[in-house]
Amino acid sequence: MSHSTRTCPRAFTFLLLAVTVFLLPASSRAGFQTELVTQGGFFSNAVAFDMHVDTRGRVHVVYQDDVAGETVLVYGIRGPGGWIREQVTSTTGFDGAYAADLLVEEDGTVHVITSEDGALELLLTYYRRDDGVWTSTVLESRNGWAISPVIVRDGRTGELEVYALESFGGTVYRFEQVDGVWEAGVPAFVTGGSHDVAYGIYPFRYQLYEGLTGGEPRMFESNGATGRYLDLAEAGEFAVGATDIAIGPEGRAHVAGVVSDSLGRIRTFYHHEGQSRYFLPTNESGLDIRTARLAVDGRTRVHLFTEAATSTSTQGGDAEEQLVYLLRDDDFWSVQAELSKQTRPVAVDTDPQGNPHVLAVHSGAGYQLLTAGLFLDSPVGGEVLPAGGRVEIEWFGAGPVDVELSTDGGSSWLVIARGASGGRAVVTLPPVATDEARMRVVRTEPYAVSTSPGDFTIAEGLADGWTTTPVTPAETGAAVDLEVAPDGSVHAVWIDPDGLDLSYGVVRDGQWSTSVVDPGREPIRRPALDFAPDGSPVIAYVDDADAVIRVGRRSGATWSFETIDDSGDASFDVDLVVADDGTTSVAFYDGVRQQLRLAEQAGPGAAWSVVDVGLGQAGWGRGLDMERDGRTLWIAFRDDSSGAGLHLAQRPLSGGAWSSEWHPLGSLEVLDLDLEIDETGARQILLRRQERWPPKPGQLAKADSPFLRRRIHGQAPPVFGRVQGPRRSRGSGR
Repeated sequence: MSHSTRTCPRAFTFLLLAVTVFLLPASSRAGFQTELVTQGGFFSNAVAFDMHVDTRGRVHVVYQDDVAGETVLVYGIRGPGGWIREQVTSTTGFDGAYAADLLVEEDGTVHVITSEDGALELLLTYYRRDDGVWTSTVLESRNGWAISPVIVRDGRTGELEVYALESFGGTVYRFEQVDGVWEAGVPAFVTGGSHDVAYGIYPFRYQLYEGLTGGEPRMFESNGATGRYLDLAEAGEFAVGATDIAIGPEGRAHVAGVVSDSLGRIRTFYHHEGQSRYFLPTNESGLDIRTARLAVDGRTRVHLFTEAATSTSTQGGDAEEQLVYLLRDDDFWSVQAELSKQTRPVAVDTDPQGNPHVLAVHSGAGYQLLTAGLFLDSPVGGEVLPAGGRVEIEWFGAGPVDVELSTDGGSSWLVIARGASGGRAVVTLPPVATDEARMRVVRTEPYAVSTSPGDFTIAEGLADGWTTTPVTPAETGAAVDLEVAPDGSVHAVWIDPDGLDLSYGVVRDGQWSTSVVDPGREPIRRPALDFAPDGSPVIAYVDDADAVIRVGRRSGATWSFETIDDSGDASFDVDLVVADDGTTSVAFYDGVRQQLRLAEQAGPGAAWSVVDVGLGQAGWGRGLDMERDGRTLWIAFRDDSSGAGLHLAQRPLSGGAWSSEWHPLGSLEVLDLDLEIDETGARQILLRRQERWPPKPGQLAKADSPFLRRRIHGQAPPVFGRVQGPRRSRGSGR
């Protein structure tokens, strides 16, 4: 279906009203917290494209990153409990995607349109995420689709539409999806630069474009029957960056952008209902200021983020760009916050409470999420907590908050802590048992709230705290692997620091008995422990004398050990899983080849087979953990080869090829991984993150937090607390 917007007659004339706005100081300024989305750099292909905040307050982003030397497209969600990231696709070209646009539906369906490298031409590719599964369709493959693809839903037909600019011709093509099938693109309109399309309340439709001769920002507004062309800036001014559009709850367009004149003077404008406003001071510093982004919340307040020139600095006398947050409330503008210097907004959206979230790029710190909202990170649902006990809660966001508890699934709330700050607080639960507990944090000004997405349990009879029993009088100074046998006895294996011996212990009736096993060797790092189908313990460790893996089994009171062939150059940590059929799997890190490897044995006495699993620094600092469910063998391991990240590799228990998911974790190192699989099949990963060494000048290296929970896959949230019923743990439980 073709468009007639370019030939639509001018139904009425338009007189541009240019108003200079003097900004008022804000009575209540918004506070922002910053999280790293992805680390960019001169030698990196990392770039963030778009962001959307859904009706549940979750932030969706789409960005490109480097993974093990390959450029990939990544989709991420930031909600209560932290980030969840998925790899959408990988591209073979060096540059990957040039641009991408994101659309998130009310039912959770995600649409992404990209302009990306193909083998010989550029590809306009559509990606769809439905029920956690990504599918893709190439809409067009030709030379010239490199500029600003846009995906929207037609307010009249309800169908998806894609607009993409053929860069060499200046023609914007429109692609429509009809009954699930994409039709061929047809010319829609012509632009001299960037473009955008948005739908208001039916029948209003807006398209932004730049004039063919002077690059002046313009908008065509259609009401379904007639239309008008609007000049958004004064005569002689041209756009210096892409103009942004947002639709308010009244269904009309709000537009912002940055323009320059023939003298090089730069200023930010805002346009709504036929009137343009400018913001002082006009920048004449020669800085590269070119971006303004805006969003409109449910109360029709306009949140505008733009760059401004700071006053001259005390060192070099030069001005710098600074990100400024402006708020329009009831037609009055005020400065809400002066944010980071050298930071440029990429996308802006608001949560259901009207708090802005900004996807921004910092010249030295990569792509960041600046949020004025709140995210409750713990508890998130599924936990079992002690009635009357003291528990720690965590949240992300600025300002003091009140902590509230519901024992009836959110129908009523009780304040259990007031004025908590710092993102972490210890609260006392009431002595009430319930399976419908929820927690939330509430900020009064500006208002924000975040609630645990699922119910957790408050149970009576749980010990509030831990009881400890000494295992050995010596301080181990080394990591311990702990497992519970099928008969309920507790077993542990560690390396004694005095004699550097491999030590094994078991507790029964509250008493530990310990012994040295496989004496005369040089065990290093952390050993691994599991149980054979008959309940007897099995141990694996690295023997530093020969840099090989040793595996031991106990029969009665006697231990027997063997060396895994082809495990030379083993270093750092190992992990061990014994299947129900007796198959033994040992994951270890080859320190010379920098290769994660897996050794498997069909049963005691059988030959070992050793295969490669994946590249990356998988063994450093307890950098791997292995588990199994009824069908799949899983290995979680760190990978710093292209920026800090976490790999989750899987392979059928019956054998076959390995596949791996990569989850970027920012600029911090990943340490002390622990992977568990619950009864629902959801994978839970407990890990610690630490600043890279060496630290920055004048700083000490420190841990980010003692432990960080990250839910990687599955619908069930992480479960921490008492487990009801029998449970056999496989792998390295710690």
